[in-house]
Amino acid sequence: MTTAILYFSGIRDWLTLDMLKTHKESLKLFVDYHPFQAPLIYISIFTIMIICVIPLTPLFTIASGFLFGGFFGGFYTILAGSLGAVALMLVVRYFLRERIAAQKNAKFEKFQTELHNYGGRYLLSLIFLPITPLV
Repeated sequence: MTTAILYFSGIRDWLTLDMLKTHKESLKLFVDYHPFQAPLIYISIFTIMIICVIPLTPLFTIASGFLFGGFFGGFYTILAGSLGAVALMLVVRYFLRERIAAQKNAKFEKFQTELHNYGGRYLLSLIFLPITPLV
């Protein structure tokens, strides 16, 4: 749904690598004049993107390296990606789980049992198979 909103709203035309190149001087000046606020803004936006499953993480990862340097950009991206993943997991676990469980789907119950028994294997599969982007 968020992808459709981005597509039809025109934001996808604005958030591009070309726009990053066009506004690179003003973005660098902002980071230089706001050394503490800029990383917090970046981390907040990236975390929200992860929670809302907005497919712009590659662009923001490139932007972080450009704006903050390789080390700090990578650190901020990993931190924000981890915060977003944890927040999304908590939202699903504590708010959406009841909604899904209320449907009493047989597949859901079977999945719950298997996840309880083989949770580590599911986690390793998600990490090592290239079907789920981590950041």
